[in-house]
Amino acid sequence: MRFFRKMIQTGLIPLEKISELLYPIDKKDKYFPIFILGAPRSGSTLLIQAMTQYFDIAYMSNFSRNFFKVPLTGLWLQQHLFLKKQSMTFNSEYGKTNRFLGPNEAADFWYQWFPSGKDVYVGEGDISEETICDIRQKIGSLLRISKKPFIFKNLYNSMRIVPIRKAFPESLFIVCHRNAVDIAQSILLCREKNLGSRSSWWSVPPREYNKIKNKPPLQQVAEQVYYIYKQIEKDISAGDTECVFNLDYSDLCNRPTQTMKDIKHWVEKQNIRLEKQFDLPDTFQIVAGRKISKDEYEELEQYTKSLVDEDD
Repeated sequence: MRFFRKMIQTGLIPLEKISELLYPIDKKDKYFPIFILGAPRSGSTLLIQAMTQYFDIAYMSNFSRNFFKVPLTGLWLQQHLFLKKQSMTFNSEYGKTNRFLGPNEAADFWYQWFPSGKDVYVGEGDISEETICDIRQKIGSLLRISKKPFIFKNLYNSMRIVPIRKAFPESLFIVCHRNAVDIAQSILLCREKNLGSRSSWWSVPPREYNKIKNKPPLQQVAEQVYYIYKQIEKDISAGDTECVFNLDYSDLCNRPTQTMKDIKHWVEKQNIRLEKQFDLPDTFQIVAGRKISKDEYEELEQYTKSLVDEDD
């Protein structure tokens, strides 16, 4: 499948070059891509499903992610093959959505510039100016061809805030928050279900990965969540905090439409217009509370609290 996809993309490269000429990037232009950040299992998938349902907004889909080397062509094909926008479903399996137009993290698209594996943090000077320019060219062209606001949800971008801001100083960030113990518990259960072992690492590794990788699983997941948010807070605070929207998972579930209106108000402060598309359900079901043994949950609570107390 990957080989077949590579052959198709290679054949589409001439069309991609034409698209780049048709949608050039002006260095004086401002672009306002929106990035969803947070720890895995923080409600980020539900958020992008809600936003792509409620707003007429561009995003990377299960269809367009197959064209990561020729993203302009992929977006153009999506716009012309799917003339009628599908109403979004709100089902997902550990971040993976269904249907062609379901939102996708498009990992391969981002791996063109950023590292994969466990050492994924990218700070100042870790990638070249040439790479920064290429990121701005590719993503800026996507914004131009879409002719509407563009939102990206790839949680590894929580470790790439510095270069993203360098490529797009006007970037907007939505940071998803959820009870830290519930996030850690959910990661633990995902390890068990998808990887067969609580000891197997899953999803975004913080900079402190080597420090925590040999600890017991309960401590690993607690520190994974803790250090991801600590890094986000540090890197976000180095720029304009007006460009940051902190979203609470319980608010999204209990008041989805009002949450979308709050996001719209925040985005439009940057002179970006968001048009309503479809309605949302009155509420979403909140997933919260203990799913593991009582002793384990209490241990997770205590350890999470100890991490926070160390900072105070």
